[in-house]
Amino acid sequence: MTGPRVVLAGVHGHGQWHLRNLRRLQLERRARLVGVCDLVPAPAESLDGFGAVVQSPSLTEVLTRTGPDIVVIATPIHTHADLALTAAAAGVHLLLEKPPAPTLEAYGRILNGVEAAGVRCQVGFQSLGSAAVARAAELIQDGELGPVHAISAAGAWQRDSTYYARARWAGRRKLDGVDVVDGALTNPFAHALATVFRVDGSETDDLGGEVELELWHAYDIDSDDTACLRLVTGRGTTVTVAVTLCAARSSAPYLVIHGERGRAVLWYTLYRLEIETSTGSRTSSGNRRVDLLENLTAHLRSPGVPLLVPLTSTWAFMQVVEAIRRAPAPSPIPSRFQQVSPVPIAGITAQRRIITGIEDLVTASADRLALFSELGAPWAGPQRAHLRCAGRVVADYVIRPDLALMLSPRPYLHPVRTLSGVTVTEAVPRDHPWHLGVSVALQHVQAQGAAAVNFWGGRTYRPGQGYTWLEDHGRVEAGDGPDPGPGRTPDQVRPDRVEQELHWLVPGSGPLLGEHRTMRAVAVRWPDRDAEPPFAWALEMRFDLKNLTAGPLSLGSPGSRGRAGAGYGGFFWRAARSAGEPRVATPQAQGEDAVHGHPAEWIIFGGTTAETGTENETETETETETGTGTETGTGTGRSWSLLLAGQDDATRADPWFVRTKDYPGVGSALAFERAIVLYPGAVLTRSVLVVVLDGVLPTDQAPAVLTAARLSAARLSAPAGSR
Repeated sequence: MTGPRVVLAGVHGHGQWHLRNLRRLQLERRARLVGVCDLVPAPAESLDGFGAVVQSPSLTEVLTRTGPDIVVIATPIHTHADLALTAAAAGVHLLLEKPPAPTLEAYGRILNGVEAAGVRCQVGFQSLGSAAVARAAELIQDGELGPVHAISAAGAWQRDSTYYARARWAGRRKLDGVDVVDGALTNPFAHALATVFRVDGSETDDLGGEVELELWHAYDIDSDDTACLRLVTGRGTTVTVAVTLCAARSSAPYLVIHGERGRAVLWYTLYRLEIETSTGSRTSSGNRRVDLLENLTAHLRSPGVPLLVPLTSTWAFMQVVEAIRRAPAPSPIPSRFQQVSPVPIAGITAQRRIITGIEDLVTASADRLALFSELGAPWAGPQRAHLRCAGRVVADYVIRPDLALMLSPRPYLHPVRTLSGVTVTEAVPRDHPWHLGVSVALQHVQAQGAAAVNFWGGRTYRPGQGYTWLEDHGRVEAGDGPDPGPGRTPDQVRPDRVEQELHWLVPGSGPLLGEHRTMRAVAVRWPDRDAEPPFAWALEMRFDLKNLTAGPLSLGSPGSRGRAGAGYGGFFWRAARSAGEPRVATPQAQGEDAVHGHPAEWIIFGGTTAETGTENETETETETETGTGTETGTGTGRSWSLLLAGQDDATRADPWFVRTKDYPGVGSALAFERAIVLYPGAVLTRSVLVVVLDGVLPTDQAPAVLTAARLSAARLSAPAGSR
């Protein structure tokens, strides 16, 4: 028995691995190499011992002359589709290297061609032949780890410049106008993503929402060599993958399965599975890996033997490839965050680039399900978190904004979006640039015997002087909180929840206030309609302010200092500009004049997206905080509504601060007319629920929507066994 006749398309690069594997199989009389297709002929010595082997740059010619059973395609990514279709049309089965195609369109053509020809196609994700991967999937199915909410992957390898000089297509998004999409996520670490989908059991499913991507490069390439992503699978599992080819040293990539009662770490290249539960730890190692060509051969001989990686099983993976293809081009990592050194290789001097601290970032991503920007990577821009709901990002949370001190820098949410993607916040607007989406801010915080500090931004109100520019601005920064336990952090536990410890700081001095902030995104469904998609989402936001000084603190506003009607401070939502005056209503009243300054069980604030002005419009500075903003917008768009309510008695007692005429904004005012005195060690707590809806919310439906939001939040908070 000599096994199937095999043609190898692509004998250089990774094709060399296939050539060695074919030599092994031929010696074992389980396969026979009969042809090689490559634009550059294989050296004669590399084919010694194979017998008569036909070589040609034309796959059609090789197929015609050899009549093979199987073609192994190990050519550049952008050539896969045409070669696969050529082989399928000739009735030849396929082992197609990963990624199977650079685009969903090309992938679809291969699927259709393979199905029409009635041939088999196996995709070269070698990791999926490991028994350790199968055991990891069984862990989830058996429930040993409890409900699994997330799977993360991490990979840190070291490559030098010769890796990208080996071929014209290496490290390219396009070549001669043709999609290649050769990046760290789609090629060298494609196994990590494919393994995640296999372990989750969602490899053939549609993704549960958009793919969050952060793509970077240190080398002089136009694709990514360092990247991370987050997505939700078709089964509702949160997935993160963080990888780099710019590590100080290479280490084995791994997956982390995050369960309620334990976790498991799968080292997929080492075939090792480490399981940790409350009952102890154990390691399963030495798991063999089934060779994919052998598996394809066995399947052709006995159809009852399933293919390990049929082409259809890469559907979820290909959706990610398409998202990367469509994403903005990767950003360069500034040289100051790199270590560059020469590397002598085979008579030439190559270059090695190491991103400072990247290994720790990759590890932290897998532990915390966070993106590089959320982890504070200094080259990734302002540190951000992302709130997700119903499989999509509904809000960006800027943790460490890069803002001038006059704006009182503080963490804020922006953009906040409806489920259909309508943005309902604005940040750093030209009329009041210190308005920062959704934030917590106070204009007047004063310790006993000290000058007051402005944590709101902009001009400070002084009785008898009005609004005046002063050098009195403070800032709110993320601080160190209590240890939340192994593998959990206070600033990001899950993608639908952010929890933080913050310090309200005076420049050059210590903090006045400590704040514990919790935010959560809740999918809102009607009671008893859990099977239906949510009709809205709700932001739950709670903040606890603690006096960290040795004396009393006064928390005030311009309103508490004599400026009538200007009692803003606390929770504040700067809304998106609307085409026309925004709508505002409570159970008792409608319109800014009737609603402003009064407590109410709930408040509706709604508008319609407006066309914005051009970037070169002249900025108009407003006279006072109430302002005379000029950007009202003239276009029409999609309507949106906010339904705000206090979640505790103290918050429900606070008046609502509302602006619709001068600018769109709404807040729950802490000190509308009187300052609050907070004594040393005392804590002030406020909790707000905001339902974010597409369309116009009728006033008479507000109570039912609020009830549905609170019930949805309660179900989400309930223990798993009681849901």
